[in-house]
Amino acid sequence: FPRSIENSNLKKVIRMPHKNKKSAAVLAVFIAALSVSSSNAQETNYRTPKWLQASLAVHAAQSTNRLIVKFKAESTAVLPSGAVRAKALTAAAGQPLRHLRSLGDRVEVIALPTFVSNAEARRIAAQIQADPSVEYAEPDYKMFPALTPSDPGFSPGIDFDASSTSTAFVSQWYLFNSSVGINAPTAWDTTTGSASTIIAVVDTGVLNHVDLSGRLVTGYDFIGADPNGSFDTANDGNGRDPDASDPGNWISAGEQNNPNFSGCGATLSDFHGTHVAGIIAADANTVSTVGINWAAKILSVRVLGKCGGYTSDIVDGMRWAVGISIAGVPANTNRANIVNLSLGIASESSPPSCSRTIQSAINDVLAGGATVVSAAGNGIGNVGVDSANSIPANCAGVISVSATLIDGQRASYSNFGPLVTLSAPGGFIAETPTDFGVNGILSLNDRGTTAPLNDHSTASLFGTSFSSAMVSGVASLLLDVNPGLTPAQIKGILQSTARSPSNPSSRGLHCAIATTPLCQQYIVDATAAVAAAGQGMLSALDSNGNPISLLDFGSTTLSAPSAPQTFFVRNATASTIRISDIKIAGHHPGDFSASSACANAPPSSGFPFDLAAGLECQIDVTFTAKGNNVRTANIIIASNVDLPLAVTGSGPTGTTGGGGSGGGGGGGCTLNIGERFDPTVFLLLAISVIALYSRRNPRR
Repeated sequence: FPRSIENSNLKKVIRMPHKNKKSAAVLAVFIAALSVSSSNAQETNYRTPKWLQASLAVHAAQSTNRLIVKFKAESTAVLPSGAVRAKALTAAAGQPLRHLRSLGDRVEVIALPTFVSNAEARRIAAQIQADPSVEYAEPDYKMFPALTPSDPGFSPGIDFDASSTSTAFVSQWYLFNSSVGINAPTAWDTTTGSASTIIAVVDTGVLNHVDLSGRLVTGYDFIGADPNGSFDTANDGNGRDPDASDPGNWISAGEQNNPNFSGCGATLSDFHGTHVAGIIAADANTVSTVGINWAAKILSVRVLGKCGGYTSDIVDGMRWAVGISIAGVPANTNRANIVNLSLGIASESSPPSCSRTIQSAINDVLAGGATVVSAAGNGIGNVGVDSANSIPANCAGVISVSATLIDGQRASYSNFGPLVTLSAPGGFIAETPTDFGVNGILSLNDRGTTAPLNDHSTASLFGTSFSSAMVSGVASLLLDVNPGLTPAQIKGILQSTARSPSNPSSRGLHCAIATTPLCQQYIVDATAAVAAAGQGMLSALDSNGNPISLLDFGSTTLSAPSAPQTFFVRNATASTIRISDIKIAGHHPGDFSASSACANAPPSSGFPFDLAAGLECQIDVTFTAKGNNVRTANIIIASNVDLPLAVTGSGPTGTTGGGGSGGGGGGGCTLNIGERFDPTVFLLLAISVIALYSRRNPRR
């Protein structure tokens, strides 16, 4: 609701007719949760807003001290150890290399003697790439969560002006608004989720918040020792372990010169993973806030610590989340159905592309039948850019989500472009003391500025991180209606049922084929998506009849056509489906070609045509790399519920391949105060610095 609506008027607003008693009960629980949250909020007021303090942090880590190297397959049965392989590459690198650990089949994580810039790391990787034993080499880039929280520092509803005790109602507008929100209450009439669905939150860790009681399954902390043997990044005194809670990711002023935090400025803890988990699955129990799925389980996969987290840890966490064995880590018995990635980095390859290491992990996750949802990213300097420049949003097979505001328009900080799948509310909070967070995204958090206080509080934040979480939540509802849905089908349903604020009846492929950056105004619609999930639809199968969501062509030489790969589109319904077209869209549509008619059935004239119940249409796809690095696109079978099949391949590795700086990749939003000077902000900034100094240097 708008900030101007008082609590007394709120009662009038919710006395609306409902189609059934369940809708009324849903809203009653929803409003009761918010009311309890507001009534319990009469606690500490921070004289210096936590959100303003945090907004001063600089997260622009453009350096690394690790490389990821994949070696070519060898004919010998006895393979050299990772340490031997690393030593053998020392001459090519021009400096001593040290083996850290294995990342998978023929993939090794190798430490450099010191931190170097990302550009220098790419140069060293290119030298190593020239070795005949190496398939590819790339820096082990750091990725980041929401770069800046916008937390007032207390439970919602309290004016953070210390001289005031007035309250302001902060609502979860993003859930129930049927025009600019995700339209959840009527979806809850059909399903409120299933305890058999597991969503992996690959993030900073998740606190044992009271509103997640009984909803957390055993996760894992994948942050190991830093190359110097310390646990500075992990910030928990140890390496990988089963404790996937969040110890905080603050960086004090005195820690800014720590080499392990190179490029990261002082910041407060944001408890980002807990906020994301709350959006997806906070209990509907009259306490705090309400999540999208009221029954699903959350699997915390901790991969981000102080100054972000390494790609090598993130991909291990992704694979483990879906049940893939990771050396030295206990098996995961709580296999995730959905993997949420509210994190990222800016791609520095030219042209921009997904990292080979990340794409390989995504391929494995999709092959395991799990859906991958990623934040589109928050641009550079708080100004959105084409999401093709953001990893993992630009990787094949992911559901990439941009952010919209309370008016339904794209948030200026949100990345955009044809790689965006759809959008969801991301909100915004102005950098002024009069903004109570009404237009932000309210969810679970903690008031601790360093280590968690475990006070079971909430906060209102903003960014594409939280847009991604909303889509993960809606996707989890679809699996309750139809547990057999594949990642491709889930993506197609979400995309086909997305809603335009200006034209609610509009349906179609929207962002996947649009050329306008406005395509991400098509907002996820939980009600429409849940309804579509219950219908029969098309499925994509490989030659053995197994469901697929991605075709991987591997690496080829430039301009050399690959052998075609075949997949089958099956009409799994009891009635005829009209297939209107086959389209190739995405980042590199010119690298892929698909047959324009079924190879195994008439009509030879091509599309559109009717596919009878139970029949299959054979489609042949060919890949020709027209550039370096990872090449991606989507083969989209357009029908009543469109079916997108991701395709990926790789051209030769260029010297600028993969990855990038942390400046614009994360899921949350950084307030760039220098972009628009405001005397009020300057004054608040001065006050916050004085207050910080006073708190850290008390008079004796």
